[in-house]
Amino acid sequence: MQELKRIINYKRIILLLIAVTVNVVFFLYDNKPVMDEDIINKENVAHETYIKNYHEEVNAIIDNADKLKKYSIFNKAGSFSYANILQTARDFERVKNVILPEDEYKGVQAYTTYYYQYFFTMLVMMFVIYDMFAQRDNGMWSITYSCANGRIMYAIKQTGVIVVTGAFTHTLIYWSTFIAAMLQRGGVRDLVNPVQTIETFDKFTYPWSKIKYVTVLYLISMVCIVALCITIWGVFVMFRNRVYALVTMLIFAAVEQFIYSHIDIHSVWNGLHYINIINIININATFSSYRNWGVGTYVFPVFSVVLFVHIICAGVIGYIAINVSASMKPYKNTTFIKRFTDCVSAGCQKILARIPFLFKEIHKFIFTSHCGWVVVVMLTVTAYVCQTGQYHYTDDNKYMDSEYMLHGGKDYTYFQDYLDNLYQQRDELQADIDDYGDILTRDESVDIGSYVNLKTKQQQILKLIESRREYADKIEYIGHMDETFNIRAWMISDRGYEVILGKKGLYRRIMVNLALICGLILMSADAGRLERISGMILFEHSTALGRNKMRCNKYLSCITITIIMTVIICGMEFLWMRHIYGIPYMNAPVVSLTFMGNKLGMGLYASGILKWMLLHMTIWQYMLMQFIMRLVICLILSVGIMKITRSIKNIK
Repeated sequence: MQELKRIINYKRIILLLIAVTVNVVFFLYDNKPVMDEDIINKENVAHETYIKNYHEEVNAIIDNADKLKKYSIFNKAGSFSYANILQTARDFERVKNVILPEDEYKGVQAYTTYYYQYFFTMLVMMFVIYDMFAQRDNGMWSITYSCANGRIMYAIKQTGVIVVTGAFTHTLIYWSTFIAAMLQRGGVRDLVNPVQTIETFDKFTYPWSKIKYVTVLYLISMVCIVALCITIWGVFVMFRNRVYALVTMLIFAAVEQFIYSHIDIHSVWNGLHYINIINIININATFSSYRNWGVGTYVFPVFSVVLFVHIICAGVIGYIAINVSASMKPYKNTTFIKRFTDCVSAGCQKILARIPFLFKEIHKFIFTSHCGWVVVVMLTVTAYVCQTGQYHYTDDNKYMDSEYMLHGGKDYTYFQDYLDNLYQQRDELQADIDDYGDILTRDESVDIGSYVNLKTKQQQILKLIESRREYADKIEYIGHMDETFNIRAWMISDRGYEVILGKKGLYRRIMVNLALICGLILMSADAGRLERISGMILFEHSTALGRNKMRCNKYLSCITITIIMTVIICGMEFLWMRHIYGIPYMNAPVVSLTFMGNKLGMGLYASGILKWMLLHMTIWQYMLMQFIMRLVICLILSVGIMKITRSIKNIK
């Protein structure tokens, strides 16, 4: 219990809450609703077709199994092929009569295909395990080792803590994600319907409801997570240095990811694909599919074999780790690498002694408090969100955007002339068609081919006019802004800016802002906590003449880091968006963007200073204002959190 209390502190609680929040936002971002009606209609048609043909597919699998038994290559009694055929037929017989109603399936579908939640769980547990082995850096290892009769019991207690923490973390992240899925996509009332209503479960052979599947998956994934946590803990035990253990685990995970991605499930080496930590984390993909392994007449589902092997490996590694933990000595001969790193560290300390106090505080802010990892995570999340959240436009959209670039801006006469020309062609063709129609009614000997050609050209012109309706709407919008607000909007494309500033980029902005704010909160909290637990705050209070200056330097370092990280994250997002979509006409009034002008007269923009700013700002000024607002919020949070953590006396 004492070991569990030591693990549960404010830092880990905050980390867990941040992981839960980021995971939920990640899920919402990854499963943002599709707004395109054509895509929605295609999805609905495909799902209706799947429901209609499901029983035919199941019966086909059963019938195919019966047919295979007739071939000599498969009908050898006692062979795995024959046993697998019989098992396949028996398994699919279970779902032969399952009734599949039309229901709201997208919530559970989105949830079961989302596996990042398991990665977030493992990230939290990696941090917890890494922090548990701080004793190997702070000298406590020698004290725990001196307890001759308690080393094994201490290792067993640590294992129990890992199990409890892993189970709790997984439970919180798992069910919070499920709730988010239900709130976003719906389907709570349909959880009692068979899970086979989801197309990805067309090969799942248990007649379970959706809620039963989600519950069983929770239990199976918890076993996987706990077993994997024990394995990681065992690796950390076997290393003297926790950094080396962490690096080893990361390298091993990268190798496993490479194997998982490059070995096909039909390869002779497919065992390496399934017996893999990446597959363990994404156990749903194996659990919901149908594939058997076996020897002779013994047939087993692949997921059960994978689960069994993983549990056995975790048990063996855990047993070895407990014994190693009891026998490994905390001391050893100094190596060349250790002497070299100590020499480098001493040199760095001499350099730090010569730099101004403010830079020392900044160095301590980032490196001494171990916030470098937070910076790496912030940058990684930003890069990932910007890359994966981009929109892809049609060739026609790209062509119109190029026209905006060449002929847009303050003057829209090119587009007006272009539309007038199309309208003129339409009217002339209509007049010719009417003339031909009159002639055809009087003279049946007239060649009808010319009439057909005219009708074809008319359809082409009408289709082109419809595809260029955006130009007409834009010109009408410019006229409206001029008449209503006396603002001359520019002729520019909304598409790229709608992703950068509009609703289409909402999820990206939420994720980037969340990564930035959470990262800064962690850094500020850890920096303030370090001042308290290290006792440095006492020296600060004992400095009669320099107390205020020292305190100001500490807060100034926090402000400096906040500004730097905000500039880096926002600049990274800006450059990424510029690379993907381009940012033309930044000197144009921001109301040139239709979605921005439509805000006028609505909500906060109905009156007052916000309306005035929107009417008089250019695009680059509006983007600068957004950045300043981000920066101010980040500064308030960073300084506030640092102030709070520095003032809490019992913080650990």
